[in-house]
Amino acid sequence: MECPHCVSLTSKVVDSRLTSDRVSIRRRRECLLCLERFTTYESTEEHMLPVLIKKKVGHGSTKRSLKTLLPFISKTLKDLSNETKTLVAQVDKLERSQSAAGALSKKKASPQKPVVRKTAALTTTDVVLKIIRRYKKGVGISTLKAKTGFDDKKLSNAVHRAVKQGKIRRVGRSVYIMS
Repeated sequence: MECPHCVSLTSKVVDSRLTSDRVSIRRRRECLLCLERFTTYESTEEHMLPVLIKKKVGHGSTKRSLKTLLPFISKTLKDLSNETKTLVAQVDKLERSQSAAGALSKKKASPQKPVVRKTAALTTTDVVLKIIRRYKKGVGISTLKAKTGFDDKKLSNAVHRAVKQGKIRRVGRSVYIMS
């Protein structure tokens, strides 16, 4: 699932529940890169069929005979199947073009250039710990906020997480040092 905040493809499911209409699954996800949370709704084609029938036929569907509903159901399933096939083909085409572009960029790279490896991005907690480590007498929340540029909520979550993990401890009002 792609994070809407940082476009990362790595996320974990925090909570998963059926919606009240029991048609789709509501999942709360947390991005592993930026730690932001977002919601996704997932459903399958079979679950969408009753919704489509109700939309097409209306509330008087009990009065209609099964003979009139079967062609509609068949056509709807066929259309959904075709849409799915089209989407899968588009994704395959996109993946092939990206892999081809990646292969071209690899061919263009000269062997003399050193390979620069990307280091893993530091998490919010890692950034906060790095700053706290510099201050032997302790550092306050206001200093952390000025040094990191994080908002209050993100900063308090990172400090709380580090305290829970036992990496830092509180020595005064909003003053923290390494444990």
